Amino acid sequence: MPLTARHAIAICTGSRPALPELAGLAEARPWTNRQATDSRAVPGRLAIVGGGGVGVEMASAWHGLGTSVTLLAQADGLLPRMEPFAGELVARAFTDAGIDVRIGVTVTGVRRPGGTGPVILTLEDGGEVEADEVLFATGRQPLTGDIGLDTVGLEPGSWLEVDDTCRVRAVDDGWLYALGDINHHALLTHQGKYQARIASAAIAARAAGQPVDPAPWGAHAITADYHAVPQVFWTCRASIARPASSSHNTVVAIQPHRSPSSPERSAAVKAFTACRSAGAAAAGPSVTSRATPSRSNSTGRGESAGGGRARAARETSSRSPAPARCPASAAAIHAVR
Repeated sequence: MPLTARHAIAICTGSRPALPELAGLAEARPWTNRQATDSRAVPGRLAIVGGGGVGVEMASAWHGLGTSVTLLAQADGLLPRMEPFAGELVARAFTDAGIDVRIGVTVTGVRRPGGTGPVILTLEDGGEVEADEVLFATGRQPLTGDIGLDTVGLEPGSWLEVDDTCRVRAVDDGWLYALGDINHHALLTHQGKYQARIASAAIAARAAGQPVDPAPWGAHAITADYHAVPQVFWTCRASIARPASSSHNTVVAIQPHRSPSSPERSAAVKAFTACRSAGAAAAGPSVTSRATPSRSNSTGRGESAGGGRARAARETSSRSPAPARCPASAAAIHAVR
């Protein structure tokens, strides 16, 4: 059924994982952030390609469950969009905890013959990494490929450039808005909500014939997208630091972490498997709630799953009795701490 808008249309279709063009990738059945948070088994060995937020959070989570993790990042290191010291601190904590961190590594091939058994990654230097599963955390791409952008003169599958009120610049008459991941400002849940508030106010003002204030920090400007984007990465940690040389108010909050012993790993894996098999994980805290990837608009984005659950738990506990918890989930959390 055709729908007609009188004032504006807002596109909020989000993004999906971007996978590299590598021979054999489809047969290798790689994980993305979705499979990494929805697995029903704990792999013995996990190779993670990509050192951004998803890569470091999943390295921490699966290491905590007893998986032998190899984290492969390119020359710009871990958390390359943050200040350098943040990635350096995380890399140091990971190495101390027993995670195999390799910086300056490029994957050129992947194979899993027959789609079963171990997966083998070929590296640019000729080396290889063998693992039971491989997670590609190599970026995002917009979900704009099949929504009709070509009918308004835009390229299907492209990011949409917007002005400070979230109007798409390339469309005449200012009726098309793009919010969240697809404008490529800050691929975070809370930034998408922030943009929605600003854009809604701007649309309402224009529809009513009222003045629009697009000046920095005005009521109709997404100024925070450029100057104040809060973000947290949930990883295993080792100290609290803000170097004197830091040019921003960036604080890396970290706490003591040790590798779980064999009995602890066994207990964590058994509890994790029991929860997943029983379908009870949704009733209590997630085993990976301490280190889960960002949930994006329509997939993993922004506000990390761990942070969102923790806040929701605090808010719930202040109003009503705590919901029933999965005993196995609680045991797994205790085992990996």
